[in-house]
Amino acid sequence: MNISRHIMLTAACILISSCGMKSITPEEAALIYQEIYEKLSDPEYKLPNTLKTEGYYCEKYENGYEFKIKSLAYHDADEEVFHVSEHISKTTNKETIEEYFEAWSWKDGENYYYATSTKSDGEQELFWSYTNTLRTNNLGLENYQDMSLDIAKEKSELDSRNLNTKFGENIKWSFQSSGGGSLSHEINGKIKETAYNEKICFRDYLLKEYFCMSGNITEHYTFSNRKSAFKKPEIEHYKHVDTIEA
Repeated sequence: MNISRHIMLTAACILISSCGMKSITPEEAALIYQEIYEKLSDPEYKLPNTLKTEGYYCEKYENGYEFKIKSLAYHDADEEVFHVSEHISKTTNKETIEEYFEAWSWKDGENYYYATSTKSDGEQELFWSYTNTLRTNNLGLENYQDMSLDIAKEKSELDSRNLNTKFGENIKWSFQSSGGGSLSHEINGKIKETAYNEKICFRDYLLKEYFCMSGNITEHYTFSNRKSAFKKPEIEHYKHVDTIEA
């Protein structure tokens, strides 16, 4: 960061450092996003050791087809455990098909284990295998950090003019902050006549919520660092295989 940009960032942080959320401009938000990006990319910065993720993904079409995934995941880097459960549904004009997926990864002694449970049409399949490392199915702390960095880097280029160019003249936005590392924003507009709504929230440099609705696709993720209980499955009831792709 050059000296002039650093001075601008410091001034912006001082301006909004009092208690409570205050409205800020897109340009001020961009400076805070830049600060968040630099904080998270600092090799000496350490994320919390636990992460709980609640996710929702939906595709909905006019012909009645709908595809949804609801997920709940937990990763503890210190204990080296990971668990995820997913409810998947596919709806057409004729029927709704539901599937359930659950996975566990943990370390016991010198070995890593990975187990899955898949249930569809009343049939359940249970598998387990040894792995070389903890598997987090793209919902672990590493993926969370990458997602946070990508968002902060992209949004660090916000300004009023490019928002109007990208989302149209009728765009509505709201940017609020309570100080450095704190930022909430919402954008409502259109991209090439496609409705677009985005909500993002950072607290203390940590991504807490990401919501995006673009056309027929909706994604919503919430994150917390509260510790959760982990209970490994009884793998004696599972079939051992060399590898599990799921």
